[in-house]
Amino acid sequence: MHDVTLGATGTSTDFDRHPKIGDGAFLGAKCTILGNIQIGKGATVAASALVNKAVPDGHLAVGVPARIIPPRDPIVPPKEIRVPSDHARGSVDGLGRDGVSVGAEPKVTINAEA
Repeated sequence: MHDVTLGATGTSTDFDRHPKIGDGAFLGAKCTILGNIQIGKGATVAASALVNKAVPDGHLAVGVPARIIPPRDPIVPPKEIRVPSDHARGSVDGLGRDGVSVGAEPKVTINAEA
């Protein structure tokens, strides 16, 4: 967070004019956030972005003026492990004939004699 500007809008003292930053939000270098807006939890504001509207939790704000980009789908780990059929250096326990896991976590054993 180098050279970040968190600015108020207007001159009234009757209401809150400053931005609110949520927990875990990341503010890129030289970004500017103006007005009484909320930057959500875990949101990211890109470097040099000019934000003048609220950024929802987990979203990304990029550009001048900032565009709001929704979060990507989480990366889902694979449910099976594929082993090439020419796996000559060791044996793989827990895998079926086609190399697909048939049980819980497969155990890989490498033969020491070779």
